[in-house]
Amino acid sequence: MPPTDDIKQRLDLVDLISEFVKLKPAGSNSFKANCPFHREKTPSFYVSREKQIWHCFGCSLGGDHFAFLMQMEGIDFPEALRQLAEKTGLEIQRFSSEGVNRKVRLLKLLDLTARFFHKCLMEAEAAKIARDYLARRGVPAEMTEKFLLGYAPDRWDALLTVLKKHGFSETEMIEAGLVIRREGRSGGYDRFRHRLIFPIADVSGKIVGFTGRLLDEARQEGKYINTPQTLVYNKSQALYGLSLAKQAIKDAGAVILVEGNLDVIASHKAGAAGVVASSGTALTTEQLALLWRFTDTVLVCFDADPAGEQAAKRGIDLALEEGMNVKVIRLQNAKDPDELVVKDPALWRRAIAEATDVMSYYFQRVFATGAPHTASDKKRVGNLLLPEIVRLQNPIERDHWIKELSHRLDVSESILLETMAQQKKNASGSPARREAVSAPLASQPLDRRALLSEEILALIFSRSELREDILNKISADHLSDPYRRLYLFFISRYSVQDNLSTSDKPEQIFFGILRSQFLGEQADLLPLFDRLILQGERNYGEREPRLVRDEGWRMIESLRTLAVRDQRALLTQELRAAEQAGDAGKIQELTKKFTNLT
Repeated sequence: MPPTDDIKQRLDLVDLISEFVKLKPAGSNSFKANCPFHREKTPSFYVSREKQIWHCFGCSLGGDHFAFLMQMEGIDFPEALRQLAEKTGLEIQRFSSEGVNRKVRLLKLLDLTARFFHKCLMEAEAAKIARDYLARRGVPAEMTEKFLLGYAPDRWDALLTVLKKHGFSETEMIEAGLVIRREGRSGGYDRFRHRLIFPIADVSGKIVGFTGRLLDEARQEGKYINTPQTLVYNKSQALYGLSLAKQAIKDAGAVILVEGNLDVIASHKAGAAGVVASSGTALTTEQLALLWRFTDTVLVCFDADPAGEQAAKRGIDLALEEGMNVKVIRLQNAKDPDELVVKDPALWRRAIAEATDVMSYYFQRVFATGAPHTASDKKRVGNLLLPEIVRLQNPIERDHWIKELSHRLDVSESILLETMAQQKKNASGSPARREAVSAPLASQPLDRRALLSEEILALIFSRSELREDILNKISADHLSDPYRRLYLFFISRYSVQDNLSTSDKPEQIFFGILRSQFLGEQADLLPLFDRLILQGERNYGEREPRLVRDEGWRMIESLRTLAVRDQRALLTQELRAAEQAGDAGKIQELTKKFTNLT
């Protein structure tokens, strides 16, 4: 058995996808979710447990285990094969791809580095300053282990020496961002020295980079330094704590976004695990796209200082532009979640539960010092809040907040609406915002015969109890292309199913065999095949069998009628051409075919 098939036998596709996406039942053997690969509010991403395939009806992506992991992680096939083989405990022959091997070695190097730093933190005498710092910040041993916190020794070559002993070259260390090349001299030196280390993992939990916090405030160095951009680390796509938070995010249906790594750790200590930090950078669209895979709701909580307020505003605006539902966590008598948890973990949990919608947050901030009385103050407040009201996509929400602002300012709604319209007009010259929800890929509308061909094939593929009867009632001539080609491909291999009657998973094995045989000229049919399987499960999976059967027979009769109509139209054209050419034999042949059709 090929290793790809062996992996699929060992690993349920639903279990694999559930590691990244919160799936909901959509029938006896199907599941659905909002697509992790494009913005949408209504689920169009479907997974078949019986057939072990997935497809999104919004963006048209689909495939098997490997296609999903490649798309989700942005990796190539050899790397997907390696990861899934590792997950299933399958030994496979190593690929010789230079790029894959290079990435694998960097990940091994980074994992070894994280464990070296962690060992130093736990055992080195010089790391007492780091252990004391964590104790002062209320970080228990359990969290130190969970987040694999570490200490970088106060030496120029501590890490470099260890990695060399394990067979890694200085070039690889430099590529991983751990060693800095000396200017004008050979060799390099450790990037992280005498710092508390926070390992940064990707969504699957692999260490890809580090943040180092200064421990000696007297040193004239940056408080935080981060791994630079590398083959495996891109700070605009990294979120601290995501691999440990993703299940809690899916369970809660929301993610908590905080400013610092210690805020993430404190939140875990308080029992709220669905939290991430933007990893030493302003929030990016790439990070939000990553979060979209797990939820469409974000709870923002940045530090209660001017810089934190500005960061929160940028994050809120960006999340709204990306079409996410946004709430704001307000902190009382604490500058950040870490400080609040030290006071009482229950206060942080309560703050999360009491997160307010964005407009309530803006109104609270603007009116914190009381209602404005002068015309200039009212104008200032209007200029602050009207642009935020304009952002609201729901007209009912906009109307509610216009009324609220009118009441608070003692200004008529018509004046506020006029001002808002003028602001929109002034802003019309600026670049248009990206649509919050991506539109499905454009496709040509199908004619009635093509639509029926689709639905009947979808029934054949998805309802095994009707398959034999439908196949006996139609022929290839009834179907339009490319459905005719797919039908012929299917029936040419249909007899394989007879040999699977003793299997406990006949459908999975049969359709797995079919998928593996889409080769050469037939390869273009595979996406259509996958889509129609899921289309059948989506459209008919939860309906009563008798009703599905009746609808199937009606569709077959309609398809036959349309097929005859199209064939007659074609024969009529050919007859005219034969008559113009004076071809008596051709006329007789076509007339006979025409008569047989009627």
